[in-house]
Amino acid sequence: YATAQVPIPFAGMENAATSFLRHDLYGQSYRGQNVVEEVNVHEVAHMWFGNRVTIRDYADLWLSEGIVSYLTTMFYEAADGPAMARELRVRMAEFSASNDLHDARQPLVPGTVTDPMDLVGATGYLKGGCVTHLLRLTLGDDAFARALRRTYAEYGLAQRPLSTVAFQTLLEAESGRDLDAFFDYWVYGTQVPTLRTGWDNTTGLLTWSIEDDAGLLDGLAVDLQILLEGETLAVALAVGEVTLTGERPPTIRPVGVPMRLR
Repeated sequence: YATAQVPIPFAGMENAATSFLRHDLYGQSYRGQNVVEEVNVHEVAHMWFGNRVTIRDYADLWLSEGIVSYLTTMFYEAADGPAMARELRVRMAEFSASNDLHDARQPLVPGTVTDPMDLVGATGYLKGGCVTHLLRLTLGDDAFARALRRTYAEYGLAQRPLSTVAFQTLLEAESGRDLDAFFDYWVYGTQVPTLRTGWDNTTGLLTWSIEDDAGLLDGLAVDLQILLEGETLAVALAVGEVTLTGERPPTIRPVGVPMRLR
């Protein structure tokens, strides 16, 4: 495996054996994280998903880019710890904070594809990564890992292209769970749950609740990141409230889950 520094318009390209990395990434940093390293981790993960496990159709692009975007955060979870992975997953979900929610409301599998380049954007990469995170939380770590390994064996090593329908079937077979509601909402649907927050500056009480998630977030180990006067906290979504010290309203962000913030 090698990399080449190339003047390309996008961050990287997962060519087999030699990934291209955009020339101006070298030496830059983002919140203390070397950018070219993170892009390279993404392209290395493509050697498994994207190059070895190939997609059946351009409409299934999220199976390559979304899964690999999430695998990148899993690398940092193993290498640098949960705090780094949490920060990357906060960044991954930030695309859904825009007011128009355009990318968050796009289905991961579009009905028609006119130009494949139209699919290279936040929906496939970031929403796809968030949905992969939700699959992990829904199935549990063991079943999620088994499912990925089985996907690699039955589609990558067997040289069979992977479709979204086939991926759901494999996930259900490995976990013993019916995932129709999950895929209808997160993969084929246009819904986005709402995170509604309240702040009482006299008591320091921050409260929150979830709306319009069709019950799919119930019982999942979803975290929220809370930023308050230079301090960063991680709190479980299920807790619903926390008392903070400080006069200014905190900033609250979901960890790896697309949400409308209210």
